[in-house]
Parts: sequence; C-alpha cells; structure tokens
Amino acid sequence: MTFAHPSILWALFALAIPIIVHLFDFRRYKKLHFSDNYFLQELTNKNKKQRQLRKFIILCLRMLFIASIVIAFAKPYLKKDSGSAVVNQFDYVTIYIDNSFSMEIEDGKTNRLEMAREKAKSIVNAYKFGMNFRLVTNDFLSENERLLSREECLEMINNIDFCAFPRSIGSVLSHIENISEQDYSNKSSQCYIISDFQKSTSDFKNIVHTKNKLFLFPIETQHVSNISVDSVWFDTPMQIEDKVLVIKAKIKNYTEIPIEKIPVRFYLDGKQKGLSTVELTAGGSDIVSFSFTVNEGATHEGYIEIDDSPLNFDDRIYFAFNIEKSIPIYHVSGANSTNVIQNLFDSDSLFDYKKANESNIDVGQLASGRLVVLDEVSDISTGVANELKRKVEKGDNVLVIPNANDPSGYKNFFDMLSIPFYMGKDTSKTRIAAINYEHPLLNGVFATVPKQIQFPNVFKHYRMSSSKGSKILSLLDGSPFLAEYTIGNGRVYVLSASLNPSFSNFANNAIVVPVFMQMAFYRNNQTAISYSLDFPRGIEIPDDENVLEKPPVLKSFDSKTEIIPYFSSGSSPKIFLNSQVNIAGAYKLVRGDKTLSSFGLNYPRIESNVECFSLEEISSFVKSNKNIEVLKTETNSSDLMAIAQEKVKIWKIFIIFALLFFATELILLRIWV
Repeated sequence: MTFAHPSILWALFALAIPIIVHLFDFRRYKKLHFSDNYFLQELTNKNKKQRQLRKFIILCLRMLFIASIVIAFAKPYLKKDSGSAVVNQFDYVTIYIDNSFSMEIEDGKTNRLEMAREKAKSIVNAYKFGMNFRLVTNDFLSENERLLSREECLEMINNIDFCAFPRSIGSVLSHIENISEQDYSNKSSQCYIISDFQKSTSDFKNIVHTKNKLFLFPIETQHVSNISVDSVWFDTPMQIEDKVLVIKAKIKNYTEIPIEKIPVRFYLDGKQKGLSTVELTAGGSDIVSFSFTVNEGATHEGYIEIDDSPLNFDDRIYFAFNIEKSIPIYHVSGANSTNVIQNLFDSDSLFDYKKANESNIDVGQLASGRLVVLDEVSDISTGVANELKRKVEKGDNVLVIPNANDPSGYKNFFDMLSIPFYMGKDTSKTRIAAINYEHPLLNGVFATVPKQIQFPNVFKHYRMSSSKGSKILSLLDGSPFLAEYTIGNGRVYVLSASLNPSFSNFANNAIVVPVFMQMAFYRNNQTAISYSLDFPRGIEIPDDENVLEKPPVLKSFDSKTEIIPYFSSGSSPKIFLNSQVNIAGAYKLVRGDKTLSSFGLNYPRIESNVECFSLEEISSFVKSNKNIEVLKTETNSSDLMAIAQEKVKIWKIFIIFALLFFATELILLRIWV
C-alpha cells in the first residue's frame, strides 16, 4: 500500500490524545461519609476488571477511528495484481485537448482552454520519467503525430491556441487510431479526452466500442447563453448592376429566454450600409433584410454582425459576390419562329441578347449564353447538341419551343439527354389549368397566389409524357404544357406548343413574362455568397475556357491570405478547402487578372449551441464499456497518479471503517451507561 499524500501520516501522532485521556482520569470525585464501607468496597472490587475492559475497548475504538481518518486523507492505493493484463502494458499516452471556439467560455477567472491545459499538464506530470506522449488538438497537425518526451509535451501544451475547426469525439478517436495503426501498431496506449463535451459534437455512439483504455475528462463550467448570425443569402439568384439587391441574414437565439431589439449592422466594402434590430423568442430565430444598390461591376465583399458575449466567433458572417452587368441570352431561331422571345429580352438592358439563325450558329456565343432558346428549330447538329449538353450539365438552362410543322428535329437532342420525346399532335382545344407556384422556378415570383387568373387557351399541342421531369404549367387533363428536366447542374425547359397564335394565346398572357425571365435568372449551381471553413463538398468554379491550364488561386480581399487550393477538374471543376484556410473573411478565386468567383468563408456554426453533456449523462452513455472511464472535473493530481501507475484507490474503505468505529463507540457507551 502506498499513499498519495504521505505527509498527512504525521497526523497519526494524534493517537496520543485518547491514550492521554485514558491514562489520566481527570474526573473529580465527591466524598461521602459512611459509618461502614465494607459492602461498597466489595462491590467496587467485583466490577473493577469489567470497567477496565470497557475502557480499553473504547480506547481502541477511538484510536482506530482517528487512524482511519488520517489514512483516508493520505489517499492510500494498492497496486493491481501483477498478473493483470493492463499493468505496465501501455507504451505511450495520448492526450487530446479540445481547442475549439467553445473553449473560450470563462468561469469568471479563466477560460475552458486554460483549464484543459492545466489538466493536461497534471496528466503528463503524473507519469514516471521516460514515458512518451502524443498531443492531439483540433488542428490535426502532422507534427502532433510523433511521440514526445515529457518536456516537449509540456511545451506544446503551453503553445496551444484556439482552432477554427470543431471536431466530433468520434472523428478525433478515428484520427488517433489511424495514426497508431500506421506507425505504432505494435504498441498500446492510454488515451485522455479533455473537452467540454458539447452535445453538437459529442457522438458517444461512435466511441463505446473502443478497445483501448480511454479516459473522458470533462471541463464543466456554468451554463452560458449565445446568439449567432447563422447564415446569409441574397433574395435573388443573380446580382445585377444598378438594381436593388436584398440581402438577408438569419439571427438565431440559443438562450431559453426571449431577447428584444438586438442591433444588427450591415457593412459593404468596408462601410456601414444599414442598421436594423431583431426580436428573438426563446430558442427561436428571425430574419433581417437589408436593401442596397451597387452601381459598379466587379466583386464586392461585406459582413453582417451583432454584439454578443461570451462567445463572439459566430457574431459576424462574411460574404462576397460578383456583380453582373447583364445576363447573356442566345436565341436560335427557326424559319417559323415568332418575335416573342426577341421582344421579351432584346428591349431590356438587363439582358445581353443575341440572335442567330439555326443555319448560322456561333458556337462561341452559344457557349457564353446563360439561357439558350431553341425556337422552332428544324434540326440540331451533333456538334451543337454536344455543346448544349455540356452547358446544361455545368448549370446553364435551355428552353425548347417545338417546331409548329414538325418537332422531329429535336429527337436526337432529347435522346442524348434521356428526355422523353413528343408523342404526337393533339388538335383538341383545351387550356392551361394549373400553375405550380411551389416550383423553384416560380418561387418568390408571386407575393400572393392570385385568386382569379385568366389561363391561356391552347388550340393544339404536342402530347408530352408525365413520367419524367416536373410540371410547371399543366393542362386540363393533367398533362404538362411546360415541363422541366434536370440534367446535371442545369435544366431543360420544354414547351408542348409553339408560340404561334394558331397553337395558343400563351404568348399574349401575362404569365409568359415571369416564366421566361426566371429561366434566365435561375441557376442550380449558382455560387453561394458564403461558405463554412470546413465546407466538406467542393466549391464549384464558374465556367472558364482556361480551367484546365492552371489551378486558380484563392485570395482574401485584404491580401493577407493567398493559397492554391486543392483543385479537381472535370465536367464540374471544383476547389476543396481541406482546412487550408483557418481565418474567416471575404475571399475571391482568381486566375491571373480574372476573378472567377467570390464568397465569404466563416467559422463553422455547429458550436453555436453551447449546451454540454453533464458528467452523469456522459457516464450513462459509456457505462457499457469497461475500457472507458469518466473522470470527475475535480480529479486532482493524486488521482491521476493512481491512474498512471495502475493503482486501486482504497481511501473510501478507510472512511467506512472510521464511521463503523465511531458508531460502535456510540452504541457501546449508550449500552454501558
């Protein structure tokens, strides 16, 4: 048996106190005079030995009580059985310190990260000299994969700073196991996880099956509240010069109380452009909007922010966007085409309208068109069909208007895209009977659904299958008048009737304007204006003819950061962040002097919900695995030393003995009196 605090054993000298009390009888006796004390003397002699035995028993109980209390405070330990499989079988110790932004929270004196550092140092110092350590943080740095001496580990602990990337407990353990399997597969270890164990990142179901000895060391502090700027987006898919733009942000309340009049500020290109307030219900959210106009092209950056404490990593969200002067429209007209498309797009400076006869198609201009309109084309060549397919797969849109005489010229193009072809002409009169207001193409077009609307009449049309695609406009029998087919990242819109007045009066109806214009605006692969720093999927690069020449460069607007991101070419070229950027801000993707796209990169919001698991909850999750032990927050260096040296704590047994000795003494004194 060894002791964590052997100096406390000096208190065993207190055993002399009951001995002194018993050796010296300090009671005063009162004298009484009797004529004859013969009978009293005989009674005293009879009980003398019995009284001495009782005194000795009480003396022993009191000494055992004091000795048990002293030994319990000295923290005695017993070494585990030398035949046990775990004794001295680990070759190194792995310590994980959660250094995510949630560890910024303070208890009034210091933050959680500093508490974690102190606990990690206690763990290191608890092991004997010569033990090797591995230190793991959320950074997942390669330098942390090697084993460290005690001095190196302590120095690295002191240098740990906050990391922008939160990690789940399951991913941390997977990372540790991968390192061990690669370089230390023949060695065993103990592992300590020091974290605040937020509910959003603590996936205990992924760790309950671990085979190695694992210690969970929670950092518990008082519960705090938090408010965050959750996300940001534009009201429209494209941002056009000199047009009113509306940007929106979602403000989320993670507290259990409602909050009134939270100021929200909007900055654009370094200048404050707006100020608003939001009111948040308990655990609720609200959306704030700012309207503004940009009268020059190029790229622009900004942010929306609030003031909140103690966490501030999620109080600001960055964004960036490109301003487009116009939307390119390429109109391929056949011999029987009408002037509807030209009248709609050519008269509006918002669109860069170009028209070509079907016999004189410019592939270069075709490739630049955001929306390509095939208006009663009699035939589509293989080269044009392949270019159209490439454009659609990358995210552009194509509108197909059938030839009034014979639509068979589209069949090869439809087959190439696996779109069902027209099934024949229907000459019976009907009308459009339903508009799919919930369709993304029409989303936000109508402030309210019109109660009365004059639907266009259809005099004849080509029958279309309803088995594929989605219906935007439907006829009385439920068949599609306008259908949408998703091909890759783009869409093909197919009309069942020509715009010729002999087919329908659709071209004269008010609905034709928003429907066709939305086709030019709407893009499925529109680059977002804001991403998370740990965005797992690739960020798509806009179509660029030089995409394969050299990879693009990612630069911050303040020019402090410049990296070459991981780049994937193909039908949809993408860049991957892969934790290369760890500072939130506005960034732009450039190739030479050309800006391909711009966006904001922000700290992940997964830790905005600061609710953590309690010690009892953690213990209940992992109780099925004997290899996992949950350490109390107040676990001290002596307890850690016992763990490090594989000892069994027995101080509680001595507390129980002390209580038993004390209770026995009280019972005997009550009986004997």
